[in-house]
Amino acid sequence: MSYILDALKKAEAERSLGAVPNLHAQPFVAAPSADRSAWRTPWSWATLAILAAAGALALLQPWRAPVPPGASAPMPVAPNPPLPQVATAPAAPAHTAPPVAAKETPPPPPARVKSVKPALAEKKPAPQPVAKVVKESKPAADTPAANEPPVVTLRELPESIQREVPRLTTNGYIYSSNKADRTVLINQKLLHEGDQIAPDLTLEKLTPSGMVLNYKGYRYRTSY
Repeated sequence: MSYILDALKKAEAERSLGAVPNLHAQPFVAAPSADRSAWRTPWSWATLAILAAAGALALLQPWRAPVPPGASAPMPVAPNPPLPQVATAPAAPAHTAPPVAAKETPPPPPARVKSVKPALAEKKPAPQPVAKVVKESKPAADTPAANEPPVVTLRELPESIQREVPRLTTNGYIYSSNKADRTVLINQKLLHEGDQIAPDLTLEKLTPSGMVLNYKGYRYRTSY
């Protein structure tokens, strides 16, 4: 260890020969070689550590760039003022409908499969002939012709015609849905539809409640 310290001191002394002495420069002092046991005390170890640290600082000092005298410390940059925070009202929570509990539908019962037995073919009776029933067609209801004058009562005829109409006496009548079977007995004379009762007086039609007569083109109805 002492040899290393001596070498460091010699190197430091050689470096400081051509340089201007400064505060960090240490004078070279040759250690006595006679008594080496004195360096082995605790104080000697502390001194060696201080010297080694000073030598290391001296070796690193030339590598530092000198600070120019006119250089000043950088101006502190003022931080930007914080922007004012705009307080926003919290959004009202949307009213949500409570969840509807889904009703569990019970599974449908399994369909029962019934075994179908093949039905025995039954002998069907032979169809019997059906007698055709022919219905007699009813005669169409008598509709008055469009050009025929309307049917009125005897009192609605002109007075001159009322005085000319002969007096009639109905003795009986037969009304049927068939025109050929309709008959009336007037003044003891059996008449059918279309027969002439008296001069200029004709029996036009028989109805369930009376008859329609025609006198000189004037049509009127009268009861039996």
